[in-house]
Amino acid sequence: MFIRKLLGAPNMATTGTTKGARQFHPRHFILRANAAPEILAKWSNNLQALCEETRLGIPAIVASNPRNHVTTDASVGLSVGVTAFSKWPEELGLAAMRDFALTRQFAEIASKEWRAAGLRKGYMYMADLATEPRWQRMEGAFGEDADLTSRMIQEIIVGFQGKNLGTQSVAMTTKHFPGGGPQVDGQDSHLGMDYPINKS
Repeated sequence: MFIRKLLGAPNMATTGTTKGARQFHPRHFILRANAAPEILAKWSNNLQALCEETRLGIPAIVASNPRNHVTTDASVGLSVGVTAFSKWPEELGLAAMRDFALTRQFAEIASKEWRAAGLRKGYMYMADLATEPRWQRMEGAFGEDADLTSRMIQEIIVGFQGKNLGTQSVAMTTKHFPGGGPQVDGQDSHLGMDYPINKS
């Protein structure tokens, strides 16, 4: 329903984790729960044990949206809101500092927290540019400067996952590259565009 269209088949949202992992065999989970880190770690460890018991023993990857920001409008797919993780400015705030070493330090600290809680993949950060003031995700961008955004993304990625992916990485899916974000009338690209586009 995120794009206002019904799904063509049942999904994990209607199934418990144990039944889902055993019956439907997913190995990629997006965790949106805002629980204490120790609860997240226990859940993740139990999920991995469950996956190890299956025929092929393929481990799960637990992903999340940002968890380290002070944000005014936490909503599904953007942020988890206020959590027990360390709190840092969100993207516009980090960019305003113009401090690349501190940005890298933030990402390294956050990466340790994520790994300790069993989160090994992040759907973040946004490389799109803040050029459309009506767009609801402006605060999730590093601003309108492409060069600054590129440098910030570099520090974030290296801080979270290292120069190479490995056992000490939180894998990053940098999302919303320039041009993928605001669409007609400032609407987000996730939403279905069911109305005609004025081409005049």
